[in-house]
Amino acid sequence: MGQIEEVLFADLIDEKNARTWNNSLFLCDNFTSGFMPQYLDASKPRKIRFATVVLCRAGSLSVKLNMQEYTLHNDDGLLFAPGIIGEQITASDDCRILVIAFAESVYNIPAKNSVSMQLRNYFHREPMLIHFPHQYAETITIHYRLMRDVLADVSFSQTEEAIKSHINIISTYALHCIEASKEQLPERTRYERMFDQFLRDVKENCDKNRTVGFYADRLFISSKYLSKVVMDVSGRHPTDWIRDYVLLNAKALLRNEDLSVQQVSDMLAFPNPSFFGKFFKEHVGCTPGEYQNQK
Repeated sequence: MGQIEEVLFADLIDEKNARTWNNSLFLCDNFTSGFMPQYLDASKPRKIRFATVVLCRAGSLSVKLNMQEYTLHNDDGLLFAPGIIGEQITASDDCRILVIAFAESVYNIPAKNSVSMQLRNYFHREPMLIHFPHQYAETITIHYRLMRDVLADVSFSQTEEAIKSHINIISTYALHCIEASKEQLPERTRYERMFDQFLRDVKENCDKNRTVGFYADRLFISSKYLSKVVMDVSGRHPTDWIRDYVLLNAKALLRNEDLSVQQVSDMLAFPNPSFFGKFFKEHVGCTPGEYQNQK
């Protein structure tokens, strides 16, 4: 039976003009060739299983992530965490980008420095679009090229230290631009950390588990307490978040022409297609079949 196609970090290894390191870091660009990285050519919804930084250096690029469209122009950057559903990538003929990707296993390791921790806190819930001043974009590109040079030199003995230094500098520029464009956010509270874990659990489990109690158990708290935490942080009930992620996955699956409504209903663990159709129409405004037939 079909499912939402996933793009794994291992799938990046065969990309043209790519540099990889230690099964954890991927670097790719189209500065000289003009082609787009293959994994960005998403004709169908695909779940991206690694953290990604995209910097547009010329032209424009549009991508739909979790059903929301993001458009990058010259010196714009886009950051997103693992688990995002991506589709409908379009780019101008003169689009030139660089991509830095991190394996999910690396992304999930607790950050050891304040820059990485603060930056991750900004974009781990939803993708973040940043405009870099031109000189900052130039500097990031320089450090990107230096990382490629390091990885190309097999005789270099300090690869890990050099890569970490370049990544930290790039992260520092990104963090500065984010904080310069919005008010400084207060230190994350215990409620916010619990809410973040709740969202991660929902993204991974909502296809099969939709009760508040399931997610409360994973956090070792009561359903009532989880409802209070989620409401205080987001202004929404946990069931709202669970429903929205189920709908997100349903829409992504329905975009796959190889899947029938019956199959999508089964994959999302609905009792039957009729129940799935009623749920979908109530929240989307059309039946699954009508949505699937939309251009």
